[in-house]
Amino acid sequence: MLKASKNNANFTKTGFSKAGFACCGHWQECQMGKLECIYAESDPEVKNYCKCYVRNHNSKPSDKNVIVTDSEIDEFLSKIDDKVIDEILQKSENEQLDIFDFFQIV
Repeated sequence: MLKASKNNANFTKTGFSKAGFACCGHWQECQMGKLECIYAESDPEVKNYCKCYVRNHNSKPSDKNVIVTDSEIDEFLSKIDDKVIDEILQKSENEQLDIFDFFQIV
C-alpha cells in the first residue's frame, strides 16, 4: 500500500480508502476478517473500513430489526379512524392508490 498524504482525509495512514473495501491482500492471514487484522498495530483504522472485518466483528444489533410488542400494535390500531379506512377503500375501488394514501391512517 502506498503511503497516503497527510492532507488526504479519505485514506488511512497506510493508504486504504475510508470509503471502505471488501478485503486487503492479507485476507488469508485474517481468514476474511474472522481473526485480528494484521494492520491492527501499524494502522488501527484499517479494520474499521474492511467489510470482512466489520461483518465478523460487528456486535451491535442491526437497525433493520425492530421488535414491536403486542401492546404497541394494539395502541397503533386503536388510533386508526374507521372513517379514514372506509374513504381509502372507497377510493381504491375507483382509482389506484399510492403510498401517501396510507399516511392518512395515522
